[in-house]
Amino acid sequence: MTTQETIRKNLFEATRQGDLPQVKKLIAQLDEGTQLSDVKDMNDFTPLHLAAAMGHKDLAELLAETCPDAMMVRDINGLTPLHYAAGERNTDVVELLAKECPDAMMVRDINGNTPLHEAAAKGHNDIAEFLAEKCPDAMMVQNNKGNTPLHWAVYLGCFDIVEFLAEKGPGAMMMKDKYGLTPQDVAAENEDEDTAAFLEKKIRDALKVKNGDAPLTMEEFNRLSAAAEAGEIETVRKILKAKGVFAQKPKM
Repeated sequence: MTTQETIRKNLFEATRQGDLPQVKKLIAQLDEGTQLSDVKDMNDFTPLHLAAAMGHKDLAELLAETCPDAMMVRDINGLTPLHYAAGERNTDVVELLAKECPDAMMVRDINGNTPLHEAAAKGHNDIAEFLAEKCPDAMMVQNNKGNTPLHWAVYLGCFDIVEFLAEKGPGAMMMKDKYGLTPQDVAAENEDEDTAAFLEKKIRDALKVKNGDAPLTMEEFNRLSAAAEAGEIETVRKILKAKGVFAQKPKM
């Protein structure tokens, strides 16, 4: 093992232990021109991935500041540091990475999942709500199986997340997975009557004109359904925005 290989190995270990002074020392010992985004293990895991997964905010801040590109590095599974922070419910790190690299909120892993999918799949209410507020577009992202974060929340019975996402991103209630199932259909198949009833009511509410009780016209409803099934996010947004029911823009 060469000197540089030893330094890299020790850098990962110091990051794992949360040893900020040692991490700074080891970074300084790397060959000139070495980017932290290129310091990876056999799974393309970087020190920032590790800091995010372990919840070491101070280290994550140092590593991100030293090499901003590292925030967008994907490991062998397509996961960014933000995916790991969201999955491990490391709130401080999630907030840091989302602020410093907003684009990371829309990155998909090899299965098509965003950090919001990750949070919804783990039942991390606070993380899911934060990411949805910061990046509303992520609520409409479908993974390789056509599942939105709302689908995941319904599958796993995370009603608090279902409630929040249905309120903030009503368009996702119309999205269908690759089997043609909407989140409401998934709830019905899982015999989750309460969630199915809730989503049915939210859909009815969402399809009302902003200042009245008139539902969408048949033409509008057909356009909305077709756009949702085809994954045409912008069309869904335009129709719902015209009715005053779509989520607001991200708050950065």
